[in-house]
Amino acid sequence: MAGGPHEEGPPSPAGRVIRGPSYPRTARLVATALMAALAAWLSRIWPALAAASWQPEAVAFLVAVGAVVVAGYWAVLTSETSIDERVIRQTAPWRKEVALADITQVKLVRIAGLDALVVPRLVVRSRGLGFTTFTAGDARLVQAFRALAQAAPPPPAPAPPP
Repeated sequence: MAGGPHEEGPPSPAGRVIRGPSYPRTARLVATALMAALAAWLSRIWPALAAASWQPEAVAFLVAVGAVVVAGYWAVLTSETSIDERVIRQTAPWRKEVALADITQVKLVRIAGLDALVVPRLVVRSRGLGFTTFTAGDARLVQAFRALAQAAPPPPAPAPPP
């Protein structure tokens, strides 16, 4: 992570960069415990797996599933979210970015008091891009998401029938 979590970037004329982990420490610890349990389980059943005769397609499928699980775990550990006066960004498992000027609707999905277990999410609808979801593992990011959700204009009213 460049600069580490909770970093504030250089002040800009209209504001500052708020940057932090996309997932809270508790979620990262739970993910690590689950991966450790999975590794322990695999080590117990490895002799039986190694002794079995496998079709090449089955081996390829299991390797692909393992790669997806490891990539998801890596994303939880390393993903970073940032928001500034122009854009919201999130890294891992792929880079997501939405310009604030393109946002047409915003919803903060959060269970107050359970931010450590149920990761707060900002769901944005943007012009031409559909919906994008950003996660916040840092209290300052949650505050910035809340401010954005409260400042968002209401959706346009439907046109009256002719």
